[in-house]
Amino acid sequence: MDFLVLKNEKRRKRINIVVSRKGLVEKYVEEFFNNHHLNMIVEGKISGIKEFGLFVNLNPYVTALAPKSELSWDKKFDHTKVYNIGDKIKGVIVKLDKENKKVSISVKRLKNDPWEEVEKKFPVDSVVTGEVVDIFPFGFAIKLDEGIEGLVHESEIFWTGKGRIEDIVKVGDLVKVKVISIDKDRKKITLSYKQVLGDPWENIEEKINEGDIVDGQVEKLLPNGIIVKLGNNLTGFSHVSELSWNFVDNVEDLFNEGIKLKLKYCI
Repeated sequence: MDFLVLKNEKRRKRINIVVSRKGLVEKYVEEFFNNHHLNMIVEGKISGIKEFGLFVNLNPYVTALAPKSELSWDKKFDHTKVYNIGDKIKGVIVKLDKENKKVSISVKRLKNDPWEEVEKKFPVDSVVTGEVVDIFPFGFAIKLDEGIEGLVHESEIFWTGKGRIEDIVKVGDLVKVKVISIDKDRKKITLSYKQVLGDPWENIEEKINEGDIVDGQVEKLLPNGIIVKLGNNLTGFSHVSELSWNFVDNVEDLFNEGIKLKLKYCI
């Protein structure tokens, strides 16, 4: 270990030397705070990982705190799964308290706030690819970049009616979406899933031929027939007169919601 010599004196035939570990530490700590300033980039090794952030040894005598909120622009970033004890890390000094000898650093501020360039990187009407990170009853969220998420509302998922969002996408899926609007101040992006797929009813006559046999799924039972879910976000109606060659008094006697069946187009 290193020590600071406080006293070195001769006493008769002996030499009396007094050293201090505490004095040496205080000397180097003082030098650190005198030679560093805010916004300065520093590098150190991770010495502790806590739920609230990381402890980083900048030198043998000074340890900085990298708060969780300063590790990534992504609010869902889990530093406990990314960093390990002993990892080297760089950061910008954001707090330098000389009186209490405390230092805080920011890793995320080595990069610009992604929302500053969001309109340039993801312009309105552009088609972009993102990862599904959350599914809600009213839509799903997509991560476009670090710290940037957009919402696909259910009205921008289905062209006709409503359906189960879980049947369309799952968390972790990479999907293409269209940017509808950007509110930079509130950090909100509205996206559309269905507009990338295209309106299934557009040029429908060219896609469906009378007599074609297709697979479908019963979506709803009606007194006068059934609503059937087809492919490509299409739904069709089958009148009670087309359900059987025999007289049908009650549709529920023949079908249940959710069953799959084959159908023939009658235009």
